[in-house]
Amino acid sequence: MVGLIFPSALNQSAREAARKILVSLSAEDAQALLDELSGRLAVGGVRSSPIAYLRSLINRQKNGDFVPELAHGVAEQRQKRIQESSSSCRSAEPKKSSPEVGSAHLAEIKQALKCGGRS
Repeated sequence: MVGLIFPSALNQSAREAARKILVSLSAEDAQALLDELSGRLAVGGVRSSPIAYLRSLINRQKNGDFVPELAHGVAEQRQKRIQESSSSCRSAEPKKSSPEVGSAHLAEIKQALKCGGRS
C-alpha cells in the first residue's frame, strides 16, 4: 500500500509487517489504524509489540468494534505539519534581485576565485 504514513517509532521490518497485515483494508481504514497505533505508542499504551497491537486493531475494525480514540488527533497534527511545511516552503522562495546586484555578486565570486587560485 503506497502513501501510508507509519508511526515513526516503527523500524523498517515492522513497517513491512504492518503493510502485509493492512493489505486487505482500504487506504483510509489502514491510515486510521496506523494513526491510532501512533497515538498509542506516543502515550506508552502499547504493552505488546506494535504489530500485535495493530493486529488487534484490525480485528476490532473487521468486527465493527473499532472506535478511534487518538487517531483523529494524530491525523490533525499531521495535516497541521503539512500545512506549516508547505507555507514555509512558499515563504522560502528565492527573492529576485536586480541585474546590478547579480553582476556585483558574480564579480565578487570571480575575484575570490582569482585570489584562491594564486596560492
